[in-house]
Amino acid sequence: DPIVIFYAGHGAETYAPRDWECGDPDRKIQMIMPHDFTKQGKQHIHAIPDRTIGALLDMVAQEKGDNITVIFDCCYSGSGTREDVMADDPTLLVRSVDIDVSIPSTLDDSIWMDGGHRATSFPTSFRHKGLRSHVLLAACGAKEIAQEIGGRGIFTRVLLKLLRKIPAEYLTYSSVLEEIEKIKDQNPQCEGVNRDRILFNLRHPPAKVHYSISKYNHQYILAAGEIHGVSLEDEFTMFRDRVSDIPQGVLKVQSIGAFSAVLSSQTNIRITEDSVLLKTKTRKALLIQVPRDNRFLPLRRKLFQEMEQYKHIGIRLIEDGAGAKLGITLTSGNWVGFDVLDPIVRMDGITRLPHTISLGDLYPTLRAIGDYYRLLTYEGNHDIGRLVNLEFTKLEYTQDFNVDGFRITKQIGNTLNRHGVVEVIAGSNQIYGFKVINHSHRDFYLNAFYFDNMDFSITPYYLCHKSRQFTTDPTVRAGGGSFTIGYGSGGERPCKFTLGEDVNIEVGFLKIYLTSENVNLSSITQGSPFDNNGRTIARDETNIQQIAGTILLKIIQRRYRAH
Repeated sequence: DPIVIFYAGHGAETYAPRDWECGDPDRKIQMIMPHDFTKQGKQHIHAIPDRTIGALLDMVAQEKGDNITVIFDCCYSGSGTREDVMADDPTLLVRSVDIDVSIPSTLDDSIWMDGGHRATSFPTSFRHKGLRSHVLLAACGAKEIAQEIGGRGIFTRVLLKLLRKIPAEYLTYSSVLEEIEKIKDQNPQCEGVNRDRILFNLRHPPAKVHYSISKYNHQYILAAGEIHGVSLEDEFTMFRDRVSDIPQGVLKVQSIGAFSAVLSSQTNIRITEDSVLLKTKTRKALLIQVPRDNRFLPLRRKLFQEMEQYKHIGIRLIEDGAGAKLGITLTSGNWVGFDVLDPIVRMDGITRLPHTISLGDLYPTLRAIGDYYRLLTYEGNHDIGRLVNLEFTKLEYTQDFNVDGFRITKQIGNTLNRHGVVEVIAGSNQIYGFKVINHSHRDFYLNAFYFDNMDFSITPYYLCHKSRQFTTDPTVRAGGGSFTIGYGSGGERPCKFTLGEDVNIEVGFLKIYLTSENVNLSSITQGSPFDNNGRTIARDETNIQQIAGTILLKIIQRRYRAH
């Protein structure tokens, strides 16, 4: 059965005890205020810190499962804006209080020790985005204010209005933020690994990725840019909605930015808020070496026919191999194989892919490989690596368990990242995690993907939630803020590496996208064109520059340690 936990009241912030893990650069933790809170006299009734709530929710999830919805209509800061809000409308109240209290490091030890849990092992907050025990719908961002009027929270009011309008079975948690009314000076948040489930349900809706389109100042605007693999002269076909298969028109990329592009059309196309685009042609070509040999004539003829049929010119066949990533070979029985020509991969001794395909599968396979390389080679418009560090470390299991039944992990040793390269021994029980530390003066949103250079799959390892109408909290705060995967407050499972059969070495890339705006990068995901699952990881509103940067970590997997 679904469990719904609703809290409407006041919240507050204070400094974390010295020995508490805290991802906030200011070392602030968040609390909710019970009605009997007091710091007067001998009896000190403390507020309830975020990680105590997180521990209690973990315990509930262990007993009852992870179909838990937590709705918080409160805030934790906002003292600098409270007077401004009330000056605009004296009937508005803010759901936070300013208090000067310190939290003892032993607070709620009885909860931590219940079932053998240790406080230092739990995530620092019940709000963190990698949460698995529950999904959180919060009234506002971590540094914003939640407002009430007439004794009722504005967030609660618009949420109930939405649930009366659209049945819960037609909503996912993340779509709630797309559908509810916009709230002035308040950006509701949806956090948790399972945020794409249907509301109050364990099921996920069927997924299909399209691009959004809008019209502004007589220009067609594509909600995707260079970071999504879009290039100048790419063509898109428009459809009435996500389920329609009747084309409404063709548009071409006229100019492009990091996160969006301007399209042009030979005819006037009427768009609605439901209109979507699919990419149908790309100009950025993938170079493939094909020998000019009579044995390859049927292959060349077949490829040219399909490229003409689909009007796809993102593949170019060359003879000498200069600049090519792959070379095509023919095996016995006219199966198609692939030689590795990419020097970044070939330098590790990998000269051939462990896959063969039929001639009929060659064209769609090359299209997928082309998309893979266009996304892999994107670097962004900002040299972000100077100001953001990526640590990749070994982890080990503690004696404590989380809600998923897995042991909680902790970091051991120093970073394995050596100038953008990591070597791991695959097939062992060793687990790994990574940490991104932001030393810049800008907050960033983070997305992480694993690019498997053996089967050309792109697997999301962390996706930042995106809302069309609300501003979501940044993943990594400026001035030393950090975010972890595999341990700590990030919440995702650690990495574990395996090799395919009869393979002793493989190469892949962990790619971290850091952006100044929250950009939907879910369209980057792709399965392997060889029908293998990714084996390698188990698991203009302001004048501020749009920043899009990437950090690329090459991961070499060996079956045996190199001599």
